[in-house]
Formats: sequence, C-alpha cells, structure tokens
Amino acid sequence: MGLLERLDEVQTLRGLSDRGWSQKAKLSERYVHVARDRAEKDPSYVLPEKGAQKLADAAQVSAEWLRFGRGARDVVATPLQLSAEAELAFYDALSRGGIPAEDGVAARGLVEAGRDYLPRDRAEATRAIVRLLESIARVRATGRPVNHDSVLWDCLGPSPPPAKATRAA
Repeated sequence: MGLLERLDEVQTLRGLSDRGWSQKAKLSERYVHVARDRAEKDPSYVLPEKGAQKLADAAQVSAEWLRFGRGARDVVATPLQLSAEAELAFYDALSRGGIPAEDGVAARGLVEAGRDYLPRDRAEATRAIVRLLESIARVRATGRPVNHDSVLWDCLGPSPPPAKATRAA
C-alpha cells in the first residue's frame, strides 16, 4: 500500500478532508493536498518526518505507518501522562489552595477527558491545569456540584441572566 492509499484510508476512517486534516495538524491548509500531488507524481515520495508526525497525531495513527506503511496503523490510547512539572503544579495547587481531594479527582478526570485539548507545551499545560483547579475551587465555593458543566461555565465567565418567563396571550 502506497502513501496515497494510506492518506485515503485515514481520511475515510476519520472523516477528514485534505484541508481539514492539514488544519487539525496545525500545518498549512494545503499540506495534505501538496503531499498527495507529490505522491501521485513520485510513488517513492515519503512525507517529511515533522509533518508526518503532526498529521499522525491529528489523526491518531502511527507516524511510522503513515510514512512507510510499517507497523500498526492505529495508536493505542495511553492514559494521560502529565509532565513532571505539570504533575507538581497539579498537586501543589491542590495543597496550597486547600482544594478537597474530591476536587482533585474531578480535575484529573476533566484533564484526562480533555487531554487532546491540553496544550503540548509543558508550561502552558501547567498553567491550564492550575486554571482548571482554580475554577473547580470557585465552583465549590458557590456550593454548586463540581462537574463538567459547572466548571465549563465558570471558565467561560459569568453565566447569562435567566430568561424571563413570557405569558401566553
């Protein structure tokens, strides 16, 4: 199976267009289209390592498989591995903020559920986790239950005023 077939397979499997996949991988909008053109003209064309890794990460496939057709296609999901720095920030924020253990569990669950959206940069990831913990603490202080919706609304800012009831004429 050549590169063109692997690109087609991933796009069909993940429901991605050339442009959509390129954007999801944070590459130029035409990256996949250009790669496809090059592979059509030269069947021995191999994706550059960095671009292939970004495409593979975006589609949750193996870069080795995408580039060369070797190994398993799909990447086995692994539990979130926080950097040592983020892990320390996570527990430091818990202890210094007096955040109850159950909020730490809630935060860990939210971080794991949203790991694809966690910044790749360690310092940014640390700040994001600390903001999440701060949001959980604010929700807890209001007496509302700590869950995905309450934390999301806290992160987004003040909730809109409730809609006024209207009387039927």
